[in-house]
Amino acid sequence: MPQEKGYRKISNVENKEEVKEVSFLSTLLFQWMNSVFKTGSERPLDQDDFLSLSEENSARSSTDKLQESWNKERDKCKKKGKRPKLWKSVLRMMTVNDLLVVVFGNALHAAYHLLSPLLLGYLVSKLMSATTEENFPLYVCALILFFNAVIGTLGIHHMGYRTELYGIRVSSALRGLVYRKTLLVSKEKLLNFTTGRVFGLISNDVKRMEEETALFFLRFPFFVLENVLVVIVLGYLIGWQAVLAAIFLCFTVPYLAGLSYCSAAVRLRIAAASDQRISLMSQVVGGIRAIKAHAWEDEYRERIRDTRRLEISAIHKKNILQSTVDGLMCSVSAMATLVSVFTMVLTGQALNPVNIFVLLSYVSVLRRNINVGLANTFFLVYEAYVSLNRIEDFLLLETLPQSSSEVREESRGDPKISLVKPEKKDQDFIGTESKDFIGTLSLRVLNLTYKGTDREHEYILQDIEFVTASKSLTLITGPVGSGKSTLLATIAGEITPTSGTVTSQAVAGLSLVYIIQSVAVVQYAVRKVSDVENYMTSVERVNTYTKLDSEPGYKVERLPPAQWPNEGGITFTDVSLTYYPGGPRVLREINLGIKGRAKMGVAGRTGAGKSSFVAALMRMPDADGEIKIDNIPIKEINIKAARRCISVLGQNPVLVSGSLRRNLDVLGQYEDVDLWRVLEDVQLKYLVEGLDGQLEYKLLEHGANISVGERQLICLARVLLHRSRIIILDEPTAHVDPETEQTIWKVVRDKLKDSTVITVAHRLNTIKDCEMILVLKDGEVYGSNKLDSLINKKENTRHVPIPLKDELKNKIEELESMGVIAKVTKPTPWISNMVAMRKPNKLRLCLDPLHLNKGIVRNHYPTPTVEDIAPMLTKAKVFSVGDAKDGFLQVVLDEPSSYLTTFWTPFGRYRWLRMPFGIKSAPEEFKRRLDECLEGLENIAVIHDDIDIFGSGDNTEEATTSRDVAFKALLDRYRERGLKLNKKKLRFKLKKVAYTGHILGSKGLQADPEMIQAIQNMPRPTDVHGVQRLIGVVTHLSKFLPLLSTVCQPLRLLTDSNSVFDWLPHHEDAFVGIKELITQAPVLRYFDVSKEVTIECDSSNVGLRAALTQGGTNSCLCFSRINQNRNELCANRKGMFSNCICC
Repeated sequence: MPQEKGYRKISNVENKEEVKEVSFLSTLLFQWMNSVFKTGSERPLDQDDFLSLSEENSARSSTDKLQESWNKERDKCKKKGKRPKLWKSVLRMMTVNDLLVVVFGNALHAAYHLLSPLLLGYLVSKLMSATTEENFPLYVCALILFFNAVIGTLGIHHMGYRTELYGIRVSSALRGLVYRKTLLVSKEKLLNFTTGRVFGLISNDVKRMEEETALFFLRFPFFVLENVLVVIVLGYLIGWQAVLAAIFLCFTVPYLAGLSYCSAAVRLRIAAASDQRISLMSQVVGGIRAIKAHAWEDEYRERIRDTRRLEISAIHKKNILQSTVDGLMCSVSAMATLVSVFTMVLTGQALNPVNIFVLLSYVSVLRRNINVGLANTFFLVYEAYVSLNRIEDFLLLETLPQSSSEVREESRGDPKISLVKPEKKDQDFIGTESKDFIGTLSLRVLNLTYKGTDREHEYILQDIEFVTASKSLTLITGPVGSGKSTLLATIAGEITPTSGTVTSQAVAGLSLVYIIQSVAVVQYAVRKVSDVENYMTSVERVNTYTKLDSEPGYKVERLPPAQWPNEGGITFTDVSLTYYPGGPRVLREINLGIKGRAKMGVAGRTGAGKSSFVAALMRMPDADGEIKIDNIPIKEINIKAARRCISVLGQNPVLVSGSLRRNLDVLGQYEDVDLWRVLEDVQLKYLVEGLDGQLEYKLLEHGANISVGERQLICLARVLLHRSRIIILDEPTAHVDPETEQTIWKVVRDKLKDSTVITVAHRLNTIKDCEMILVLKDGEVYGSNKLDSLINKKENTRHVPIPLKDELKNKIEELESMGVIAKVTKPTPWISNMVAMRKPNKLRLCLDPLHLNKGIVRNHYPTPTVEDIAPMLTKAKVFSVGDAKDGFLQVVLDEPSSYLTTFWTPFGRYRWLRMPFGIKSAPEEFKRRLDECLEGLENIAVIHDDIDIFGSGDNTEEATTSRDVAFKALLDRYRERGLKLNKKKLRFKLKKVAYTGHILGSKGLQADPEMIQAIQNMPRPTDVHGVQRLIGVVTHLSKFLPLLSTVCQPLRLLTDSNSVFDWLPHHEDAFVGIKELITQAPVLRYFDVSKEVTIECDSSNVGLRAALTQGGTNSCLCFSRINQNRNELCANRKGMFSNCICC
C-alpha cells in the first residue's frame, strides 16, 4: 500500500501503527509540534516523542537518490571529457513539493514586503488628516495590515522549514556518499586523504549544506523582482530622489561580492588547518598510552596548539570579513535613506511623515534584498562551492574494481597484472595434460609490477608470478619492506598496479515601521536562540571533560636524582591495582623484586594481569602499595620524570604524520649522528638513505607509507636512542615477519645488555632467553622460576569459571566440614587439578590427577560385566537394586596416600581424606573392598557401585522369600562395616530392573529401551568420528543382534585409515538398517549350566555369527567380522571359526 502524504502524529502507545492524520490548519500553523513542546517542558524527550520519519527523509533514501544522480552526472561528463559537478547532482534532489513551497512562500513574503509600506503610508496619511472622517477605513487598513503580516510570516516560516528540511536531506545524503566512498577507495588513494580531512568533509563541509544553502538561490529572482517593483513605486510616490537610495545600495554589491570571495579563500585555509588538527588529534588519541608512557604530553600539546593557532588565525580573519559585511549591512540602510532625504532637501521637495516612512520602509526592503539577501547568497554560495568542491575531489578518487578477478592486462597497460579465476576458456593456457589441475586453481598472478607513489625510482613489486590451488594455504614471507603487504593489498584490489499607544502621527508611523520590521527579527532571534541552546550541548560536554581529575602524579614537583635510575632495580611491595574507585582488583598484593639489568618475562592467560602489571609500573593509574626503582618510591616523584626512565615497545608501532626525524627524536634532543647510529643498529640505515629527504622523509598518518615491520624497527630505534635503564617489551614481534623478529630480538640481546628488560609474553619462544619468568594468575603471582622449571611442573592449573566460584566455595566448605577433604599448609610432592561436574541439583568435585595417575600401579582387580552375572540369574524372579552412598568416598585414605591427592582451588590447596573420583585405581580398589565386605552373601551381584539383590525360586513366593533373606543379610553386613546405601536409589520387589544398560527380568536379559531409543534418535554421521561413535554404541547391543556385523560392514569400511569419508546411498541404507534391526532385539534366556546346549553357526563373506540355545531359546548371540584371509576359506572352516567365537 503506498504511503499517504502529509504529517502523521505518532501516539505514545507501543503500537506504532495507530496514527492520527494532522489537519490542514494544524499543518499551516505548525500545531502538530505542540505535544512535543509540552512533553519537552515536562521531561527530557526521547525518540518515541517525535514524529515518524518518512521514507523520503530517511538517510538511506536520500543517499540512494544522490548516489544515482551522481552516477548519472559522472557517466555523462565522462563521455564529454568534462569534470562532473556535484552541485548539479545536489540540485536534482529537489522535489516538486520543495519548489512549490519555496516559490509560493517567497511570493507571499514578497507581497507582504511590497504591501506593508503602502498600507502604512495610507494609515499615516489618514492619521495626519485634519478632517474628521469615519474610523472604519482605518480599522480596515489596520486589519489588512495585520493579515498581510500574518500571511507573509507564514510564508517565510514554511519556506524556511522546507529549505532546512531539504538541507538536512542533502547533508545526510552527502555523509552517506562519503561513507560509501571510503569503502570503495583503494588504500593507495587514501594515503593522500588524512583521517582529519575525511572527518572534516563529514563534519564541517557537509554542515554548510544545512544552512538553507541549496534552496537559497531560489529567492534571488524574488529579490530582483521586489527591487524593480520597489523602485517603480518609490519613483511614482516620491520621485527620482528616492531612487537614489536603491542606486546607492546597488553600489555596495561588488564590495560584498569581493568580501565573499575573500571569505571563501579563507575558508579553504580554515578547512586545511582543521584537517591537519583533526588528523593530529586522531593520531594522538590513538597512541595516547605510548605518548604518556614516554612523557611526551607537553610536546604533542604544543604541536596541537600550534596547529590550532593557525586555524584560529584563519577563523579570526574570516570573522573580520564577516564583521565588515555585517557592519555594512546594518549601516547601509541609514546611509541610503540619508542620501535620498538629503537629495530631497536640496531639490526642495517637501518632507512629510508619509513620504519619510514609506521611504524608510522601502529602503529597509531594498537593504534586505540587496545587502542581506545578496550578501547571504554570496557567502552561502561561496561556502557551499568550497565545501562541495572538497567533497567532489574525494568522490572522484579512483574506485576499486568490483572484483580482483576483473583486473586484466588490457585494462591496466604497463605494468602488467592478471588476477584471474580460471574458467574453461583459459584451460588451454597451460596444456591439455594440466587441465585437471587448472580446474582447481583459485588464483593466478602473472607479471605483477608496482611502483610506490612516493618511491618512483624503485619497484616495490616486480614481475611477480604464482598460482594457488583451491582450498590450499599459501604462505608469503620475506624480509621487512620486501612488499608482502603490498602484494596482499594488490591481490585484494586495494592497490592498482602502476601500471505599543499612539501619541502623535509621527510616532505612530515610526512605531508601525519598527513593529513590522521586528516580525522577521523576532522569528530570526527565536531560531538563533534555539541553535545556541543546541550548540551549548557540545560546549557542556567539553566543559565536563575538562573538569575530570588529572593524574595526581602531575602535582608532585619532586624530581629524582641525576643519573637515576642507575641500576634499574624494581621492587613491588603489596602492590594492588584498580582502574576506578570501587572497581575490581586486577592486581592483588604483588610482592616482587627484580634485580638491575635483569631480563624477566611476564606470562599468564588472558586476563591474568600482564597488562595491568605494566600499567602499575607506568602509573596508569597509581597503584596501592609501593613500587620502588633503585630504592626510590615512584609515587614520591613527578610522574613524567618517573615515566621518562622507562621505554616501552608495544605490539602496535606508534608513529604520527611528520618527518622521520620528528618520529625518532620527538623532543629534538639528539644530533644526526645519534639518529644514524640507531638506524644502523636496527638495520634501517640503507633503507633511510634511499628515501627522499632521508631523515626529513615525510611519514603519513600512523606511518602508512612504510611497512609494518619498518614502523616497528623505527620504534625500536627510538628506544635505543633514549638509552633507558628499564625497557618494557609488550610482544613487539606480534605483527612482523620472522626475519624482522630475529632482528628485533638480536638488537634486544646485543644492545640492551645494561638495561632491565621486562618482556610481556603471549608466546613462549619470546621469553625463552629470560633469566626469570613471572607467571600471573587472576592478578596474583602464581609462580616465578626459569622457563624450563615452569614447563616441567607436575601440573598446570585449570581456570574455574566465575559463575561457579561461589557455589564451588560452598561445596568445598561442605566437604571440609564432613571430613572428606582437609586444608593443606605444607609442601606436597604432587598437586593436581580439580574438576567441578554439574550433577542434577548439586555440584560434584572430582580430581584430575593427570600426572599422578601415570605413577600409580594398578592391581588389575577384575570387574565383572553383565554377562558374568547372567548365569546367577537362572531362576531369578524378584529383583531389588541399591547403590553405595557417595561411592568411592566410603574408602578412607591413609595419610601418605591422602597427601598424594592434594589439589589446587582458587581458595587454596586441599587434600582428600577419602577416595576421590578420578584416581586410576579407584574403581578396582573400591570393587575389591566391596567384594571383601559382601563375601559369603548369596543372591547378590555387584558391578561397580551398583548392587543387584535378586530372589530365586520355582515360583514368585519362593523368590520373594529368597530376596528378603538376601536383602536382610546385605543390610546387616553394611551396618557391621559402617557403610551406607543411597536411599534415593533403592528399588524393591521388581519384576525387572534396569541394570548397567540392560533390563534384567524373570524371562531373561534384554536391551534397555532407553538405549535403543537413543540410537534411533542419533543423527546421520557427518565425519569418521561420528561413524565410530555410532558403531561403538551399537556394539553394546551386539549380543542381541546376530546380523549386526553384516549390516554395519559398509560403515566400518568408512573408518579405515585409508578411506575418504564420502557418505553414499549404501551407507545411508546401512544406517537405516541398524535402526530397524535394533527394534527387533530379542530377549536372551539366562544360561543354565544344568541344561543341554546347542550351538548354531553361520557365515558370509563379511562375517561370522553363532547362537547358543537352550530348549530352543537363545542364551547368547555373537558375531565377528571376517578378514580377507579367512574369507577365502571354505564353508566348513568358516563354521569352525564360528564355533570358536561362540565358545
